[in-house]
Amino acid sequence: MEWNGAVSLNMANNEFTGSLPSEIGQLTNVLSLSFSKNSLTGTVPEEIKTLDNLETFNANRNFVTGQLPDVFNGIFYLRSFDMALNFLTGTLPPTLLSETTLLERLDLSGNSLGQGLPLPEGLGQMISLKSLDLSTNTFVGTIPEAMGEMGSLIELRLDKNFLTGQLPTNMTGLSNIEILSLSENFLSVLPTGLTSLTNLRELQLSTNSFDEVPEEYFNTFLNLGKFCGANE
Repeated sequence: MEWNGAVSLNMANNEFTGSLPSEIGQLTNVLSLSFSKNSLTGTVPEEIKTLDNLETFNANRNFVTGQLPDVFNGIFYLRSFDMALNFLTGTLPPTLLSETTLLERLDLSGNSLGQGLPLPEGLGQMISLKSLDLSTNTFVGTIPEAMGEMGSLIELRLDKNFLTGQLPTNMTGLSNIEILSLSENFLSVLPTGLTSLTNLRELQLSTNSFDEVPEEYFNTFLNLGKFCGANE
């Protein structure tokens, strides 16, 4: 098999072990690359930065550890990056936040990201992102105001972290949001302005530290496909 000439390379759902190979840096023509549902270990190789045509990368459901390398300035066309259900640590690298200007889907759920660190303010730079899943990690602190600038978001999942404080009032700027999941954190204050998000069809708020859910939520979100309030 001539890997270097492949446009799409799907190695998912096998029984591969060992590290993600550094040789993936030779796949300079590949557009889509998947190693999902294997038993790969080690870290993400820095050689990924040479895949300047890459649009889709999927290595979810493995045992990859360590931090994501700060190499995303070389992957200009990246649109989907999925490393859910691994053992990644640290936080999101600056180049992932600032250089992946076409990225529409980012799924890093089910890792160990954060580890006492807050969500990075740089998330607000990801203006093309439509789906962001950072659930089931260990981020702490408040949700950054900059997230209210991610106007393209359709799905945002931050549940099962250690987030505290109030939701930023400018989250009303997420005018396209359809799914907002914030359950199983330690959030304490809900802004009434979220009722202006008319595209919402799923709102998850359960298992937080809210004293109350504003009455406006029950009046406005009564017809949501799923609405889990503070005490549900």
